[in-house]
Amino acid sequence: MTTNNRKKVPGSRFGRINLVSTWRISAVAFVILLSWFAAVMVKPAFGQVAAALLFVLGVVTAGAIGGLVAALVAATAAFLLYNFYLAEPVLSFRIATGRDIVPFLLFTLCALVAGILAGSLRDHAKAAEHSKSQLASLLCSAGRCNQPFASPICAPL
Repeated sequence: MTTNNRKKVPGSRFGRINLVSTWRISAVAFVILLSWFAAVMVKPAFGQVAAALLFVLGVVTAGAIGGLVAALVAATAAFLLYNFYLAEPVLSFRIATGRDIVPFLLFTLCALVAGILAGSLRDHAKAAEHSKSQLASLLCSAGRCNQPFASPICAPL
């Protein structure tokens, strides 16, 4: 039998809030806000393309920190922030001309794909770590916890 050593505090709808997930949510929000601030500062000097790439970098970082759901939320936030603060006309969700929609859609598509890939990679790594801990628990329960793990493929003939 394994025990969960994560610290939890009371207060959520289901009784507890996981402090690790609260930290990740805060980190993802910080990354998106940092990429927005950097994009606003970079746009006058380097142009709209550099600002868009900073948002894509923020979405990839958010996906690597928080997983797939965080990447999708970050891509949506980046889409809204980019449209409202950087795309012409500024401070509105409208698009100035019909020609501007193609780069805007490509930015959104690239942010989504990059975020999904980074989030999936993190989720798969987390699942592999969970499988490793289950295997170690099974080996200990079978009485082989002090013996090194021997693969049947590498066993001598």
